[in-house]
Amino acid sequence: MRKLLILLTLLIVLIIGTRGKSLINHNDYPNSNSLYIKKEKRMISSTDADQSLIVLWKYSTKGSIESTPTLGDLDADGKIEVVVSSWDGFVYALNGEDGSLLWKYKTNDTIFSSPVLGDLDEDKKLEIVISSCDGFVYALNGEDGSLLWKYKTSGAIGSSPALGDINGDGTPEIIVGDCNGFVYALNGKNGHLLWMRKINGEISLSPTLADVNNDSTLEVVIGSSIIENRDGFVHVLNGIDGNLLWEYEIGSNLKCSPVVGDLDADGNLEIIIGNSYNCVYVFNGEDGSIVWESKANGVCCTPALGDINNDGIIDVIIVNNAEFLCALNGKDGNVLWNTTTVAYHCGSSPALADVDNDNRLEIIVGGGSLIHWYTYIYIVDENGQMLLEWFTFAGPIWSSPVVWDLDNDGRLEIIIGINKCVYAFDFPKNRDSGFRIYWQGFHGDPYFYSERCLSFIDPDKDMLSTYSEKIVGTDPADFDSDDDSLSDGWEFANGLNPLNNDSDGDGMPDGWEVNNSLNPLYNDSGIDLDNDGLTNFEEYIYGTNPNDFDSDNDGFSDGLEVYIGTDPNNFWSSSLIFGLIFIIITTIIYFVIRKRKSKK
Repeated sequence: MRKLLILLTLLIVLIIGTRGKSLINHNDYPNSNSLYIKKEKRMISSTDADQSLIVLWKYSTKGSIESTPTLGDLDADGKIEVVVSSWDGFVYALNGEDGSLLWKYKTNDTIFSSPVLGDLDEDKKLEIVISSCDGFVYALNGEDGSLLWKYKTSGAIGSSPALGDINGDGTPEIIVGDCNGFVYALNGKNGHLLWMRKINGEISLSPTLADVNNDSTLEVVIGSSIIENRDGFVHVLNGIDGNLLWEYEIGSNLKCSPVVGDLDADGNLEIIIGNSYNCVYVFNGEDGSIVWESKANGVCCTPALGDINNDGIIDVIIVNNAEFLCALNGKDGNVLWNTTTVAYHCGSSPALADVDNDNRLEIIVGGGSLIHWYTYIYIVDENGQMLLEWFTFAGPIWSSPVVWDLDNDGRLEIIIGINKCVYAFDFPKNRDSGFRIYWQGFHGDPYFYSERCLSFIDPDKDMLSTYSEKIVGTDPADFDSDDDSLSDGWEFANGLNPLNNDSDGDGMPDGWEVNNSLNPLYNDSGIDLDNDGLTNFEEYIYGTNPNDFDSDNDGFSDGLEVYIGTDPNNFWSSSLIFGLIFIIITTIIYFVIRKRKSKK
């Protein structure tokens, strides 16, 4: 009996002694935080000849260019053309590679609006829609610029049209507003009027199309201003018949068109717009109630939407009247950062794209001065750090930038109107750009329907646009293409493979490694971070926490529990066994003591 008691005691000592022994030396383990260390970025300027923008080409018109360039393959040759309008009343189609003129079309007055593209007649070719101050909406053949049809409205049109299938017939309709406050819905094939609706004020802002009330049809979101009263309104119209669903009086003139996105990830769309006085407003798309508002010193151009800091939350990027580029948290409107620009006027809307090949989104915006005639193009990173400040004396920028690989060299170019010219800017050969595009300036969507709604840009809400997903190879309808619990956009931005759920091939899924603060880009399967006797891979297999010595807090290490056959995730499994051992030992001790007393 004494020998048995000694053996049981030694067993308990041995078991307790094994707790905390590490089987792996992990002093050289790279901390997972290294995953988030970005490439060093250096501010560049137009005085840095080796680093600044290079003019790929420019095309001169006879009037100022307020319109944002529109891009598309007009002649189905696999190459991108650039379409832009000018105050001289012309619409120009340019060769994307060298800027040479393909054709031009003359309207009867100044054009402030930006052209939009779409297949209006189901011939699998792109047509162009443009509005003019002559009061007409024009549909042009994309290949040669010939007129397909035109529609006369009640007054001058300074706003850009939007394309979308508002009646569910499978082809796009055209929505546009005029200076007399009329909103028009036109049949895309022939320009016939579908409906017309009068709203308060003058319309100088472009409509946005989105299903804001989850009824499976598109609504028309549009802003208007009563100039003499310095008053502004947001209106939501039924897309099928134009009936007013709701409107909100903002109390100051509007200078930006509305944009739409699910900012709080609740499955419902919000409407974002800013007034010229001091506020950015976010409305519930269904009923017009205010979700949040943020003081912004006035918003002078249409906002951009995108997750610039890679936290899974859509951010709102604005340019305000105080010469600030500002990033707001989309959930609550809190300011993430302000970056001061030196341009007196920043009239262009930001574009979001990866132009420095770090897989993350940068902000591209233009500005300038009517007084001093100078021009700036800015590139800013996700923290508000200025990466590029390109300067010249070319006049103010009213146009918004768009980005594309025009010359098929694998590198993005910036296309923008400056004064009376259209410019295509390339980056120096020693500065690679990425290919990721999320938000195309004033247009929003990369396919230039000008719908400005994230439901069309990023339908699966994984922070990769459909355009980018087609290049990466991920599923644009699947938030997590490789089923590792990480969004495709997050993986891509952090250097992981969104098509492989185990990017480093160590047997542990990327999502599990990230959620447990391991490094999904380093084979750390054999390391025992918490000194519990189990490697990281074994912790994954057993479902335990690789950073917790005792996952179930029962007082015994995970490795010990696996060794003796108890469940390291169940407090009671080991407690019962060790409790039973304690009872047995106590009972043995009791009988040993009793036997000794009986002998006496």
